[in-house]
Amino acid sequence: MDDDPGWMPALRNAVGALVPFPPFRQGPSTDGLIALRATIVAVSATLGLFGVVLVFVLPGSSERTGDSLTVWITVAMVAGAASATARLSLVGATPLGRYRCSREIDPAALAAVYRQRCFLGLAFADTSALFGFVGGFPAQSIIPYLVGVAWFTLAFAQLAPTLRSIRADQYRLNRDGIGINLTSALRGPQVP
Repeated sequence: MDDDPGWMPALRNAVGALVPFPPFRQGPSTDGLIALRATIVAVSATLGLFGVVLVFVLPGSSERTGDSLTVWITVAMVAGAASATARLSLVGATPLGRYRCSREIDPAALAAVYRQRCFLGLAFADTSALFGFVGGFPAQSIIPYLVGVAWFTLAFAQLAPTLRSIRADQYRLNRDGIGINLTSALRGPQVP
């Protein structure tokens, strides 16, 4: 587990993908874990850009704060986000070893399953922010979006491939008799 590269290389890759200026440009990482983290960071950063759009498109906050449509859309957002978070919890709680019946799983397949689980979790987490973005238009308020982003942030904390979450998955893999180093498997070449 000592070979985890951390988040800084992923942040550099994500900035390089989002900023079109040559000094920030980097080639894609051949390290699978860095590429996974950079993709998750880049997708998450786009949610902030949605907020920028809402700030410029919606009328001033003094015009529509506290009306009933905003309240109902925000309540619907909380319910939808709670549902998405519950689905995310089910995805994240599924041990990696349960995705395959065989105890003879190879490192590339384990890494592919881990990536699938991360992206499925990211899709569930993003729904709350995206519904909040869309809900901001009929409500003419940024409040539904901010609620969605708050739920996304909570879900992101659960799904992100942090050192702590990788160690927890490694513990479960070892407990289930799958003796593959998850960090090494994730850092290996990506299998399409």
